[in-house]
Amino acid sequence: MIYAKRLSKITKILDQFTLTLNLMLELIIPNYSHKDQWEELIAEWSLMEDINNVSPRALFAGDDFDSFFNITETNRTIVSKWTPPSTLFFIMQDDRIL
Repeated sequence: MIYAKRLSKITKILDQFTLTLNLMLELIIPNYSHKDQWEELIAEWSLMEDINNVSPRALFAGDDFDSFFNITETNRTIVSKWTPPSTLFFIMQDDRIL
């Protein structure tokens, strides 16, 4: 339980700030401003023959961006006995998802 509390604190801190990897790359938590880029990314990746082996699978959660966003929000806030909170980040470069 201590780890869950620590992870929760870390998640809250990361929610408040953009973590910069270097001058060119940033880790960001997805939000609605990324909808168009996410749709482009999914369209490109869905051209792959074996979509089941794509990692991270969290990118393909839900049927559309609204579902995906709702799932990623829930995963950050819902803590249960069986699943710890988790956060999906996008890596951005020059305002584009990589």
